Amino acid sequence: MIKALKNVTRSLNIISGEKEFVIEALDGTATIVQARDTFKSFVDSSFKQWGLDQPGRITNETIMDIYEIVGQGLFPEVFARLTTNLDMAMVTQHQIVKFCERYPMLFHQNGYCYFFLIKEAQEYFMVYAKNNSSGLFASPDHFDGFAKWPNQDYHRRIIVPRLILPLV
Repeated sequence: MIKALKNVTRSLNIISGEKEFVIEALDGTATIVQARDTFKSFVDSSFKQWGLDQPGRITNETIMDIYEIVGQGLFPEVFARLTTNLDMAMVTQHQIVKFCERYPMLFHQNGYCYFFLIKEAQEYFMVYAKNNSSGLFASPDHFDGFAKWPNQDYHRRIIVPRLILPLV
C-alpha cells in the first residue's frame, strides 16, 4: 500500500492523512441517477443526456484519499500532479454512491464540494457532490470544462483511490 504524501503541490494538500476511507468491493451496478435515496436534493439530468447513467466495472475494496484544492488551476492540471495515468485516479459511480452513503459527515452545508473522476466511452468527466439544505446533490461536467476557480472560502476536495503515488 502506498502512503499518501503530506503536501503534494501548492495547489493540493492531502487531508485524509492516515485515516482510511474504505469502500468495500462493489459489483459496479449502482449509478448516481438510481441513487435517489443518497442524492435526495438533486441529480443533474446531464447524467442521462450525456449517456453517463451506465453501470461500471467490478471494483475491489478501495481506500480513498481526500485532497483539498488550495490554489487555482484546471482539473487536468490538478490531476497531472497526482498521476500521468488518469485511469488510476478514476472511480465508478457505484464507489461515489457508497462513499457518499458511508461518509455523510464530510458533506457540510458550508461550502464543501467533493469531486470524483469518472470515465465513460473513453471520455473523462468530473462528478461533484455537495450538500445543501435539501440534502446531497450530484452533477457531472466535462473534465476539461471547468474554468479556473477563485481561491475563496469554498472547500474543494477531490477523492481518488489511494493507489496513486503523487508526482512531486
